[in-house]
Amino acid sequence: MNSTRINKLILSLLFLCLATTGRAQTFPRLLLSGDYPDPSIIREGKDFYMTNSSFNYAPGLLIWHSTDLVNWTPIARALHALDGSV
Repeated sequence: MNSTRINKLILSLLFLCLATTGRAQTFPRLLLSGDYPDPSIIREGKDFYMTNSSFNYAPGLLIWHSTDLVNWTPIARALHALDGSV
């Protein structure tokens, strides 16, 4: 390896180290406690609606409602009978 290539490699590694350790990351609290995989959220005006994968469970696709993305209320289920993995 020539010295230019080594210098580029060292600078790349240094940049990577600084980029990943330079500041602490914060994460929001859980939306819902429990097992709600693959959440999908849409907004309609000031209202937010969320559902998640239900796989082979029926009734499935529980629909949640929120106006602040923190407090969620279940409002309906989209599937009432098993219709394959969702």
